[in-house]
Amino acid sequence: METTEVNFLPIEQKKDLCLELLHEFGATRIKRSGYELQHNCTLPFAGHTDNNSGAASINYKTLKFHCYVCGYGGSLAWWIAVHRGEDVGIIEPWLKKKFGIGSSLPLHHLGKIIDDILHPPSEKRIFPTYPERILNRWNDWGMFHPYLTEDRAIPEENLARFKIGYADQDDDFGYHQRIIVPVFWMDHLVGWQARALAGPEDDPYAHIKYKNSLDFPRDYVAYGDLTARRAVLVESPMSVLRHIHQTPIVATLGSNVTADQLRFLERYDELICFNENDKAGWKMIRHVTNALARKVRMSVVENPYTKDYDPADLDDDTFMGLVEEAVPASVWTPKPWDQQIKYEG
Repeated sequence: METTEVNFLPIEQKKDLCLELLHEFGATRIKRSGYELQHNCTLPFAGHTDNNSGAASINYKTLKFHCYVCGYGGSLAWWIAVHRGEDVGIIEPWLKKKFGIGSSLPLHHLGKIIDDILHPPSEKRIFPTYPERILNRWNDWGMFHPYLTEDRAIPEENLARFKIGYADQDDDFGYHQRIIVPVFWMDHLVGWQARALAGPEDDPYAHIKYKNSLDFPRDYVAYGDLTARRAVLVESPMSVLRHIHQTPIVATLGSNVTADQLRFLERYDELICFNENDKAGWKMIRHVTNALARKVRMSVVENPYTKDYDPADLDDDTFMGLVEEAVPASVWTPKPWDQQIKYEG
């Protein structure tokens, strides 16, 4: 491809690929309206009772899909991955090849075009969006799973607030005995985490503790109380569920905190870091406090317990007692291994 073609990716090329994909996925009654190709929704999910001609559309300028009936939406890569039953990570290289983008291009051109294709410039990232009713398949139980209420002592009101579900055997998604943790962002359901409890011996994914929904925007979102001015900052949604009845608490869904997550965390007036006593937890504390120190009042909980225990394992009084004794981030130091103690709560 010529440099000008690489820089601008002709709109007709995008349109032709979208039409090709619509035919591949069995779309009918395709109608063009502006930059949109309207058609019947072909997603392999429940939500339609007839052909729903024109209910869905793919915008070939922004490369974004949305259906007004079933409520699903996402990027072009997500849309293809759902139809083909593949991971988005497999679809993205296929898209680059389809558009004629090769490694021989100058890196600054390649990076720009890849970003324009996979994450159009009209918005930095197109999150998948799901209709909230998809959670019904995992919430149709008369009680919450005993692992949550008995083993982890999570109050039922917290589980109900965050619409926690359970998949005993869901062949559509390949879930076996998994807790479903929905994640909402800007009032939209953008995905979920499926946390394993157990799995059959022939399940190749039984050893994977968390399975995320397709194209889950983990690097962009946070979980918990997203409106408070002061909150405890933790790694795991389980810690949020265990203690949010006591104090505002927000999780980064792991110890690797991204630049996009940091930009969101700047909205808080005060954050109190409460991490596990391990290298990953300490690294997160240093990263977050260094990045936010000029904009957010930062404190750190001096967690005395070994890395076998995170905030979700602590009882209410122990958790709040440690939070109230948090020290300024500037004077915090990691707890030496030989000084960490076993939690006896």
